[in-house]
Amino acid sequence: MSPEEYYATDYAGKEAAKAALAVDRARVAASEQNHKPVSADEDGRLSKSDAENTAGWIARRAAMITEGDRAAQHGPKELNHQNIADHWNAYLGKRLSSRLTPLDVALMMVELKIARTKAGAGRINQDNFVDMAGYAACAGEIALKS
Repeated sequence: MSPEEYYATDYAGKEAAKAALAVDRARVAASEQNHKPVSADEDGRLSKSDAENTAGWIARRAAMITEGDRAAQHGPKELNHQNIADHWNAYLGKRLSSRLTPLDVALMMVELKIARTKAGAGRINQDNFVDMAGYAACAGEIALKS
């Protein structure tokens, strides 16, 4: 599902969906340009009152990234995750009882983001949650195509 289709399911009309998508894309672009989480204060902590700190916003941002920028940069999800699995299998060699799959990679990336969040020294990085949602979505897509 494209970001446009995703937004169209959340908004009554196509024009409202386009407007909402444009606003979120502008926020994402501004955040990425500043290289810090959206709505972070000086210490990188997020205010609980920010509109961007909702599950829907995090899911929409993850959808925009996985269907847009990352898809363009890294290619099809399954092929990208298979490539990572091939490299990890080569690195781990005989230490594995079975070969890793693209699904294993996506799920392990969620685990990596969970570990980073837990080790964040009391700081919350919104991007970790966006990435978790994105990797979980990739895992679901890969699993459903298998």
